[in-house]
Amino acid sequence: MTSRWDINAVLLDMDGTLLDTEKVYFDSLIAALNAHGYTDDVVALCHAMIGLPGPECELMLVRRYGDDFPLAEINRAFAANRDEMFRAGLPLKAGTIELLDALDPRNARWRS
Repeated sequence: MTSRWDINAVLLDMDGTLLDTEKVYFDSLIAALNAHGYTDDVVALCHAMIGLPGPECELMLVRRYGDDFPLAEINRAFAANRDEMFRAGLPLKAGTIELLDALDPRNARWRS
């Protein structure tokens, strides 16, 4: 028999838990690299960066492409791509709406 919990509060990390920001960051970086002529296996490189802090990702890029890699330009292009994607709407992770509704089924205000 399953007992019900008496939950008074829930703490959730939105970035990557409720919001699918990983895909936005991934696609934004690939687009920035491609726009600057870096197309050689960037998908695999970007996959290797998932979960790493920004400075480590930047170091990976410089190590791969050399000291003359235009890091500042890539970062600006990445930010522009990311911001454009976010303006189109925040992508939710699968199950986000259902989770929020389950936490408070009387107030399903999370539906868009």
